[in-house]
Amino acid sequence: MNIAISIIMPIFNEGAHLATTITSILSQENVNELEVLCIDDGSSDNSVSLLQALASEHPQIKLLQQQNQGPAATRNRGIELARGRYILFVDGDDKLAPNSLLNIYQRAVSTAADVLYFGFERRQPDGQLINQCRPPLTGQHHNGRNCFTQFYDHLFGPAAWLAIYNSDFLKRSGVRFPTDSHYEDAHFFREITLSAKNLVMSEQVVYQYVLHSGSRSRQWNLDNLLDLANMEKANLAAISDGDEERMQIRDALAFIKLLVASEDNSSATLLSQFLRHQLFGVVRGKGIVVYGTGSTGRQLMALFTQADFPNRVFCDSASNKWGTDCDGVNVVSPQDLIHSKLHDYTIVIGSCFIQEIVANLSKLGLHHRIYLPQLSDFHSFTHATTGGLDQ
Repeated sequence: MNIAISIIMPIFNEGAHLATTITSILSQENVNELEVLCIDDGSSDNSVSLLQALASEHPQIKLLQQQNQGPAATRNRGIELARGRYILFVDGDDKLAPNSLLNIYQRAVSTAADVLYFGFERRQPDGQLINQCRPPLTGQHHNGRNCFTQFYDHLFGPAAWLAIYNSDFLKRSGVRFPTDSHYEDAHFFREITLSAKNLVMSEQVVYQYVLHSGSRSRQWNLDNLLDLANMEKANLAAISDGDEERMQIRDALAFIKLLVASEDNSSATLLSQFLRHQLFGVVRGKGIVVYGTGSTGRQLMALFTQADFPNRVFCDSASNKWGTDCDGVNVVSPQDLIHSKLHDYTIVIGSCFIQEIVANLSKLGLHHRIYLPQLSDFHSFTHATTGGLDQ
């Protein structure tokens, strides 16, 4: 039998969800043309016994066991063992949309796609739809760097399960999941996109990402922050569209991602030290305006407080917030930044809507007062002070 698609499933303590995931695979129209490589990565629950029972009933399921090595090494093993014409990655607690594989397989074959990207949806464990996401491009493309830039700018990805991959191409490419990063999916997604010469887009929703509480949870610490910084730095290096202003916005957004992800005291301390290093001499006793009173802005203000910056205020475009307090700090209007005692305060944007806020502040003649913390500066600072990056 010719195998159309090899589905690679790394399994680690997924006993509570496996039956649902496997059912969504075995109910596909072309089920007899699939192989399902279930690689148990040292589970301590009932995952193995469930898979053994399923494999005894369904010849498509191949159960392999190994000592715990992590999802990256597990997927890499699956790549080497896969016999299908195309490869698809599925996590053991997610699902496939009904009757979705045959169409994308036929499209991939007819276009000789190296990689075919498709849509996905986020769902609650009870099946309730949260949202859908599709590739920001359509048709067929031959420049992986341009595609990756569009994916990055439109927040499509990064996840290995967002596409099916030509098996011969994937194996020849040498692209594999790095085993020394928590963000192996992001590194793989970037590198395989850059390597592909024939990239095909489909609007069909194939994958259902289920938001289980505690899915692959981990304790956040400083190593995670540095790991994320390295991944984002590599993403930015992969983009080259010649738009310097746009690259500065991307760089600043990458820093916001670090800020949002930081959940521990050691990460907050390092970030506040960075901001103090970058800005304390510039501010020189005048003041800091954090633009944005959402969770990101409040987190940024907390870092400035920790770094002992004097004269701190919030600014927000929402008029109902003007004159109020946010976490004990006064909130002012954008117009207040022009004519009041705040006219020489440095403005730092605490929001992911950086481009829109910069444009609005520029209309008020405030562009020269904006400081955008950037990931590249943080990377240089951290490398110089801790040697913690690129190791």
